[in-house]
Amino acid sequence: ANHYVTGKAGTAALTITPAAGNNVTITWPAGTTLQQSSLVTGTYTNTPGNPVSPLTIPASGTKFYRWSLP
Repeated sequence: ANHYVTGKAGTAALTITPAAGNNVTITWPAGTTLQQSSLVTGTYTNTPGNPVSPLTIPASGTKFYRWSLP
């Protein structure tokens, strides 16, 4: 599975780290919205379920993530 970080703004970063059981954990700034896309160029949509950081998900497929201000 491939998961990519698409950027960093100031000191606020989105991180993706390996987790147990073939999972990854995504961490992003509090008060922002996690968005995802199957292409780095977008279109990005809000991640289903309005998750809060940190989020642990299966490491499957290819996804690109970013955060946005609400």
